[in-house]
Amino acid sequence: MNRFFKRIKNMPYLINFHKHRINGIKYEKKSKIYYNKFIQSNKTAKQLFSKHHNLPLKTEDPSNETILSEEPWVLYHDLIATNVKFKDIHKKKRCFILGNGPSLREQDLSLLANEITITVNSIACMENFHLIKPNYHFWADAIYFESYVDSEQYNETINCISKTLEANPKLECFIPAYYNDKAKSLGMDKIKCLNYFVADYVESLPPVLIDFTAKISSVHTVVHAAIYLAIYMGCSEIYLLGCECTGVINTLNAWLDNELNNNFYAYDLNENIKKTFYNLKNIRKIDDIFYGNYLMMYNYRTIWDYCKENYIYLCNCTPGGLLDALPRERYEDVIKR
Repeated sequence: MNRFFKRIKNMPYLINFHKHRINGIKYEKKSKIYYNKFIQSNKTAKQLFSKHHNLPLKTEDPSNETILSEEPWVLYHDLIATNVKFKDIHKKKRCFILGNGPSLREQDLSLLANEITITVNSIACMENFHLIKPNYHFWADAIYFESYVDSEQYNETINCISKTLEANPKLECFIPAYYNDKAKSLGMDKIKCLNYFVADYVESLPPVLIDFTAKISSVHTVVHAAIYLAIYMGCSEIYLLGCECTGVINTLNAWLDNELNNNFYAYDLNENIKKTFYNLKNIRKIDDIFYGNYLMMYNYRTIWDYCKENYIYLCNCTPGGLLDALPRERYEDVIKR
C-alpha cells in the first residue's frame, strides 16, 4: 500500500485530531473540502505533466495518484486559513519580486518606492536594501530554521530578520508552516504580521489551483512561492528582479573545493554560508543538485504557461542570467510605464 492510500486511511484520525484541537465540526467539513480539492488539482496537474512529456498516464496504476508529503498539509490548516485575507487584494495591479541575484547591486531600487514589492530570504544583507520598502517577504530556506541556538548562524539569522523588519514595520512575512515551532526559537512568532504557507517541495507539477489557504503547487525556489502569492493576490503583471538562477555555480565550485566568490549574490557571502556550501557534498549527491536545478527551471516554465492561460503577464527584468523560460524586459523601461 503506497503512501497515498495510507493517508486516505488515516484521514478520519487527522480530522478528529483537529476537531478536538479547535473545537468544532466546521473544520472537519472544510478539511474534507480542501483535501478533495487538492487531490483533484494534483490529478489534473499530473495529466498535464504526462501530456507535456508525452508520457502515458495509467489510471489503474496507484503510483499515478497523489502522493502526499510525510506530514499532510491539513495539519496546518488552522495556520494558513487566515491567508484568505490576501485573496485578490491587489487585483489587476502590478508587483515586483526581488530574488537575491547580483544584478540587484547595480539597479536603482529606489524606483520601487511606490510599487508593490515581494522580497525573499537574506536580501536584507544587501547594502542597498534600505532603498526598498517591501510589502511582503518570504523566509523559506532551511538554513534559517535549522541553526542551533547560540551558533553563529543563529545570531546572523536573528540579525537578518531584524534588518528585514526595519524596512517596513507592517511587513507581511511568510514562512513554511512546518517550521512554526522552530520559528518560535527565533522570535518570529512575535512578528506582528506573520503568515504561513504549505508547498510541495518534492514533485514538479504544473500549477492548477493556486490557493494560499491550502497546499500550493510545486516550489523549488522561494521565488516560485512569491509568484504564487502575487497570483493569489490578483496581480495582473508580475516582474522579476535579481533572478539570475546562477547560485548553482557556487554550489559546483564548493563541490570541486574551489574558492567561492560573491559574483552570484546581491550580498557578500559570510563564512557560515560558505561552510554550508562546502558541506553540501556530505549530505547531497551531485545528481540531486542537477535534478533540483532542472525542477526549478522546469517549474518556471509551467508557471509561465499557467500565467498565459490566465491572462497574467509574468516577465523577467533581470539582466543576464540563466532563466530563459520567461519573456524579458528592461527594468528601467517597465518602471516608467
